[in-house]
This record gives sequence, C-alpha cells and structure tokens, in this order.
Amino acid sequence: MPHRIVPLLGTARIAAYENYRPHYTVNQIGELYAWHASLASAVHEVLGYCEVIFRNAIDRGLSQWNTTHRIAPHPQEWLLDPAPELKALIDPPPPNPDQEPEKRGGRSRGQGRRVIHNARANVERSRRDPHHPRRGTAITHDDLLAQLSFGELVHLMPNKKDKRAKGFSPREFMWLTGIRSAFPNVDNVFPIDTNLSGKAALVDQGRRVGDAADRLRILRNRIAHNEQILTAEHAQRHRDAIQIVEAISPDAAAALTCISRVLGIATHEP
Repeated sequence: MPHRIVPLLGTARIAAYENYRPHYTVNQIGELYAWHASLASAVHEVLGYCEVIFRNAIDRGLSQWNTTHRIAPHPQEWLLDPAPELKALIDPPPPNPDQEPEKRGGRSRGQGRRVIHNARANVERSRRDPHHPRRGTAITHDDLLAQLSFGELVHLMPNKKDKRAKGFSPREFMWLTGIRSAFPNVDNVFPIDTNLSGKAALVDQGRRVGDAADRLRILRNRIAHNEQILTAEHAQRHRDAIQIVEAISPDAAAALTCISRVLGIATHEP
C-alpha cells in the first residue's frame, strides 16, 4: 500500500508533496507519490521516443548539409569530418590552458559545447574495458551519434539567445541550410509568422521548435534526477513532444499519441 512507503522516503523527499497538498493525510500523500511515479514513468517513455526521433532528424539534416559543404570520402559523416562552419559550432578548440577562465555550466565563459570531443571521450572511456566487444575498433559516426545527449541536440537548435541586430548566428544558419530540411512537416505544426518575412520568418520558426525542445530538456532532466514534476504543465509538455515529432513525421506522431499514457494518468491525480 502506498502509505507504507512514506516513512521510508525521508522528510526531504516528502516535503514537496506535503507542500503541494498540505491538507492531505499520510495515506493520501502515499497515493500522490505513487501517482507521481507513474506519471514520471509515462512522461519519460514519451520523451524517450521523442529524443530518438529528434536525434535522427538532426542527423539526417546535418548529414545532407555536410555533404554539400565538405569534400571528403564520407562527407555525410558530419561527426567524424564536419565542415569548418559546423566544426566551429560543435567542436570549438579548448580554452587557453594558461588562463583561469570563469566557469559557467561546465564550460568556459564564451566557449561553445565541445560536442564531438565529449562524444569521442565517452566512447573511448567505455572501450577501456578489456571485455568490451568493440575494444580496439575504429570509432564510427554512429558511435558518436549515440553519445549525443538530448541537451547537446537541443543546443544545435536556434533559440532566443541567438537574436542579433543583424545577420544570423551559427545555429540559425544551420537551421536554415541544414536541419530544417529534416522537419518536412514543420510548416503545418509551427506555422510561419506572417508578420515576418524571408529568412527571418524561418529563423523564428526554428527558435519555436528549439524552445519546445528546450522545455522538454528541462523536464527530462528533472525526471532523470528523480525530482518532482508535480507543477509541470503536463498537457503542454506532452503537446511539445507530439508537435516536435509531428514536424518530422505525422505518422510517427499519431503512433506516439496512441502509445502515450501521459494524459490519461495526469487526469487521475489523487
């Protein structure tokens, strides 16, 4: 029974639930905790599908882009051999070791995320195990792609921070010339703002897709760290996930909607 779990969770863990429903009894708090665990599981399931579909779409878009901007034996492998513009975005040089830069978010102030460097380091670390089945084999594009976190994928999308007086940021440029092509249904899901024109309208569209993805990133991180999502806007975040998938494939969005348990569980809060 849920109420028997409560004493084992500790006061710090239960405090958020008691503050959320201060009039609940111990039994009701236990039921609320159990409901929340089911909801978090359902949300995580949807986010898992969304992340994989989102990752593969970005991979398609950047593979096509790199093929037209890179002369190499396998230019579609953008994580192994990115064109200079893409490399500057996802694998900038390390900070000057002679300086003591301020740190922000695990990287130097002003430094981009070293996506390729980190992915390669993760693969190499895992293959140090003498029993690893691929120990000693060459690292492939797919090896690196599988290492990209949802946060790193979201980082490739334009967002509000990219707004400039003139010109486009590297992320906005990548959306316009590469990533957007992998979202064939985006105009139907994230309609162009008719108050804007030309590339500015397309960049605004990319920001809205990126903002939706970033909201999901924040929610995913809370669930991954076993933090409560009691006050999350569950219907809105569920819509974010479905819309991102729908912008890539309406059929996949319809299938994910059928699979999802989120809305059903969310409406039965004890």
